[in-house]
Amino acid sequence: MGEIGDNVPQMPLARDLALWQRKTRLKPEDIDTEVKLDLRSDAGLMKSTLLHRLVLINVPWGKLIDAEAGRGTFREVWKLRWAPELSVTLAEALIHGVTIEQAAGNATRERAKVSTSITALADLIRAALVADLSDAATACIEQLQAAAIRASDITDLMRAVAPLVRVLRYGTARKLPEEALRALILSMSVEVNAGVRTGSHGLDQETAEARVQAMLAYDEALGLFGDESLSDAWRTQLGRMVEDDQVAASVAGLSLRRLHDLKSWQMATAAFSRHMSGQEPQKSGAFLEGFLSGGSEVILQDQPLLQLMDAWICELAEQDFVESLPLLRRSLSSFDSVSRRRLLEKIRHAKRPESAYEPALEGEENPAFLEALPLLYQILGIEPGGHA
Repeated sequence: MGEIGDNVPQMPLARDLALWQRKTRLKPEDIDTEVKLDLRSDAGLMKSTLLHRLVLINVPWGKLIDAEAGRGTFREVWKLRWAPELSVTLAEALIHGVTIEQAAGNATRERAKVSTSITALADLIRAALVADLSDAATACIEQLQAAAIRASDITDLMRAVAPLVRVLRYGTARKLPEEALRALILSMSVEVNAGVRTGSHGLDQETAEARVQAMLAYDEALGLFGDESLSDAWRTQLGRMVEDDQVAASVAGLSLRRLHDLKSWQMATAAFSRHMSGQEPQKSGAFLEGFLSGGSEVILQDQPLLQLMDAWICELAEQDFVESLPLLRRSLSSFDSVSRRRLLEKIRHAKRPESAYEPALEGEENPAFLEALPLLYQILGIEPGGHA
């Protein structure tokens, strides 16, 4: 594509970008180029800052394909390609400012002013921080604080907490408004804890599924945040949701699972039995799916729970059983091939007609188990005699 000489008049943003390109030694080429950046070095940090700022003004010269900063390291991998049309979008960004830094900061603030989404504002805060735009990040934090006060969607609040906690927990190579971030996370988490139980009443299936996923992320984020009072309040709400019959079944299922994992629910088996037995199959199935969404391996480790699940399946009427099959298959989808085989063996041994004193002979099988085996293969996603 060639280069433009220093004496050729250019619009301000193009001129500033050319300066950045010389400083970072990044050439605008119309070919795919992979660049690995170490953000602990000045050169790597400068390149990353430029690319993140360009994304904010809709000039995606680089596409971030791997970032480990959120996992405690400082490495980014970008795929670069300068397409001619990016020059047009760069010219359009001039309405935001005459330098890359100014334009990116103003564009971020303007986007925050018109946004009503808690999650979108949280993403803008993270984007501003990794682009080294601390003033813009502070403005977005103020917008998010105001929006959180008016927010009624608990799922949206939960989704926003997780990325902010990761930024605060692992940090970035840039300066963080740490005190403001911590205060924001604290206030949002208090709102979540206060409203999550009543906000989980009467949810439809799609909304309940979104809530379960948001709860998983929020629960992990609270562990990283490390505020014991918040964590204690969250565990209290989990217990209340297990006991509240108006709470969506899948939400109650995940609540019990987290308490079971934390060893903070003494009657987990009794609560599991209450939600699974004597309920409509659709409701008890949704409870089971929520419970297993925290990791299906629990039924490999907790024999009483596996027996309760087995009893529930055996008690289903034929039509209810058929309708429950897709849900069962989905609930067990996180099992890897080894875990599926282990589960099959557990079921096999549980169904053998043996006494406590007379182990079954090698190769002896229960005819009922053999008859059900093809269906078990289908539920577990296992090829007969093969692998999952």
